[in-house]
Amino acid sequence: MAALIASAAALAVAFLLDGPIDAALQVHSHGTLRAFARWLTVWGDWWGVGLAGLALFAVFFFMGRLKHAQSVLVVTCAGLATGLAATALRNVIGRARPNSAAAQGFYGPWHDGHWIVGKYEFASFPSGHAAVLIGLTVAAWSVNRPAGVLMGVFAALVSWSRVAQSSHHISDIVASAILACWLAPCLTRCCRAVTDRLWRRPSAAPAAN
Repeated sequence: MAALIASAAALAVAFLLDGPIDAALQVHSHGTLRAFARWLTVWGDWWGVGLAGLALFAVFFFMGRLKHAQSVLVVTCAGLATGLAATALRNVIGRARPNSAAAQGFYGPWHDGHWIVGKYEFASFPSGHAAVLIGLTVAAWSVNRPAGVLMGVFAALVSWSRVAQSSHHISDIVASAILACWLAPCLTRCCRAVTDRLWRRPSAAPAAN
């Protein structure tokens, strides 16, 4: 109950701070920072995470380090699944992005006489980028602390980039962090259970008498 109250309070405070924090993090007038933010956005998307996870999995697998390969697979799948949950939510919630031409607000899946599910302009809350990477961070932390710290730094940078480019409000990022903290541990356990079955080798046949 305490964790639920803390989550609700954090989100409420984030909504109140949307205006000043969003404005403070803008980089539209800074060419170098804008380019850096764009680079983070591109490589911090789900496909970049998926490709990196698949490549690292393949490296460990073909090196014969199966436990490491399994951990990479578990963490990657947990992060991507968290992002998928965030995508499903934001399509139903329909919050206008800061850079949307529509008035700021929550519209749900239907607006102005038509469905807006899947429309970029109404897919702000929560952030998919942040959900994937924070979910990945939570999963990685449970497997390897240093890896979790590194992922956390990257997640923070990508989250900044989304606000800096007016693609998200800070409350969208906070919502993604809350979602990841609640959901990613469960997803990690589920992915671990599935991969444990895949990694299970048949027991050796009993020796002949």
